[in-house]
Amino acid sequence: MRAASDAHRSSCVVGTIPEGLEVRRLFTPVMATLFLVRHGSIDGMRERLIGRGDVGLNKQGRNEAARAADACRRLGVAAVASSPRRRARETAEIIAESLECGVHVVDAFDEVDYGLWSGRPFADLAADPEWRRFNDQRDDAQIPGGESLDAVSRRIRVGLETLCEQHRHCDVVVVTHAEIIRGALLLTESHTGSSWSLYQPEPASITPVRWAT
Repeated sequence: MRAASDAHRSSCVVGTIPEGLEVRRLFTPVMATLFLVRHGSIDGMRERLIGRGDVGLNKQGRNEAARAADACRRLGVAAVASSPRRRARETAEIIAESLECGVHVVDAFDEVDYGLWSGRPFADLAADPEWRRFNDQRDDAQIPGGESLDAVSRRIRVGLETLCEQHRHCDVVVVTHAEIIRGALLLTESHTGSSWSLYQPEPASITPVRWAT
């Protein structure tokens, strides 16, 4: 994924809100804050590449989403957007119920289309040279039969800019996926795609991002 322009550069401090939930604070010019929330846990997420498979939250994931909802309520968030994937929508609905608002589904924050890798066990992918290159050299790697990382980066940028324009005077939760959160952080921090491993958002972690439009 390509870096953002200098206008979007920021510094990053890691904090915790509430206990047990990861929070990154990224500061750029004054605007509404977007709280990027990774969806809660689902069955098999550590064993295989779920991709755009429509899997719902498990019990642990629902509990994680409830804790994130409590944190978002204390943060004074006023609106909730979500990836169209079921696991994200279910997380968003739990948060939105706590905030007494609806959920706006935004395709820009959908999971990456992993093409031929979708659904494969990570143990199998580890033996795939293309998968290894994807993780070692993100700036040049391609997903076989899937989405280009440049396209992912462009839609993340458009999604962030659109939400900031629509919600200039209130903070917004965006429930999405680990790779999309990484992409947003790479843009905000002006890093290249090869820096992706700096960011490891856990299920239901909260990552505040302020984005200059």
